[in-house]
Amino acid sequence: MNKERAPTPGPIARQLRQEAGFGCCKCGHPIIQYHHIVPYSVEAHFRPEDMMALCPNCHDEATAGAMKPERQRYYKAYPHNMKKGFARGLLTINEENVAILIGGNVFEGGGPFIVVDDELMIGLELNEFGCLDLFLNLYDEHDKAMLSIVRNEWVSGDPLPWDIDANYQTLNVRRRKREVALRLNCRRSPIELSGSVWRNGHLIRIAPSVMSVDRFELNCAFSGCGFTDCYIALCTSPQPTIEIRSRN
Repeated sequence: MNKERAPTPGPIARQLRQEAGFGCCKCGHPIIQYHHIVPYSVEAHFRPEDMMALCPNCHDEATAGAMKPERQRYYKAYPHNMKKGFARGLLTINEENVAILIGGNVFEGGGPFIVVDDELMIGLELNEFGCLDLFLNLYDEHDKAMLSIVRNEWVSGDPLPWDIDANYQTLNVRRRKREVALRLNCRRSPIELSGSVWRNGHLIRIAPSVMSVDRFELNCAFSGCGFTDCYIALCTSPQPTIEIRSRN
């Protein structure tokens, strides 16, 4: 009988991310899970020397037995990002603060950026190592939870329906071919964010210049403004509305 796994303690998770260069030990992908080289079902432990960071696809490869423990330990000892010189990870910015362009306005400061019906959908924070931490909750058109990512850790959801790719300063999350749920372009300053997310049966489209709900444009009454420590709050009922709220 499999033992129920407790969440990886914060200090252990931080150590594993840092030693892996903030990405999958095998491929460098910034969205990761924490893998037990010595299986948790055999021994309930959180020893960092017997754990590693892997993306959901490589994690599945390891747990299915297609990546033998010897190879796992090789990737742990020689993680992809560190070999390539990406000690700060694949998803970084060249600024000291997060600034993102959404709906024609610039929002500065880390934390939630898109909140729908009081639930965080998209958030970004700059961690102490200069890497971006992503917070993401996605639903399907029937309001079924599809995935949850917290500080770049894939917390829940089946990774098989998703295509996630990243390079040094871009991240794309696709549910199906051409169906982009989230796109981050960190080469630009401010960061450009776009995508399409579902919540409570409503399709919300996000672009640097415009936002819409169910194909109806729904922007603030102003454009070209800058906000610090604020986020976009969308309400889907009784009719879609949008407002800017302070994080404080």
